[in-house]
Amino acid sequence: LFAYGPVMLHEALLASEPDLAERARAVPALHKEWKRLDAHGPAKKALWTRFDAALEKAYRPVLEQRAAEAARQESARDEKTAQCEAWDGWFEKFSAVPPDYMALAAKRDEIAAQWRSRSAVAGFRDERKLRKRRDGLLKRMDALLDEAQAKEAARREQMAIAAEALRDEPELSKAVNEARSLQARWKDEPAIVRMRHGAEHKLWQRCRAACDAIFARRDALRDEQAAQREQREQARLAEQQARDLKRKAEREAVL
Repeated sequence: LFAYGPVMLHEALLASEPDLAERARAVPALHKEWKRLDAHGPAKKALWTRFDAALEKAYRPVLEQRAAEAARQESARDEKTAQCEAWDGWFEKFSAVPPDYMALAAKRDEIAAQWRSRSAVAGFRDERKLRKRRDGLLKRMDALLDEAQAKEAARREQMAIAAEALRDEPELSKAVNEARSLQARWKDEPAIVRMRHGAEHKLWQRCRAACDAIFARRDALRDEQAAQREQREQARLAEQQARDLKRKAEREAVL
């Protein structure tokens, strides 16, 4: 009689819609309740058999779900492990040749995007292990990219410094030609890596400001030379007009 209640509850659980989370909680709880009631007096074997069969049937979908989830996690683990091995292999080959930092930056972005796009998740421990492996690879990539960023920043800063030095170049035509050359180099020379926008913009502003100052010197000299030519032309016209008036006056005096 004591054990009959769990049997009825279990059979009622089977008759309901299969809420697997509820079954995963309820089946062990009912089994525990059977043991507690059985301590007051063993139930009949037929009743236990009925209860055990109902328990097994009720718990089967939970086991199937867990098996399916375990299979998905195993598949996700295998897929991510293979992907990490492929990424590690790529990085080893990259490290063994003259570095192409543009390709490295693109690969780093690709790895981050591919990882985000994978909705399948391995088991907690496997996922943490794989994430740690991926993060380690990204960290090594970032170290190389940071080094390349520093080299590229130094290269561009040297061009900015060279442009700033031209401001005081006494030979203006030389300063203008070299400023043009620096601007062309900035635009056309391939960068070893894309710099962070803010850092590159700041250096470019320095280079451009120096070049603009040189071109402003050239324009000011041209304006001054044009003004001097205009003054000379005005003086020439004034002299010519004076001579014409003088000749006219001399002719009139003769008449």
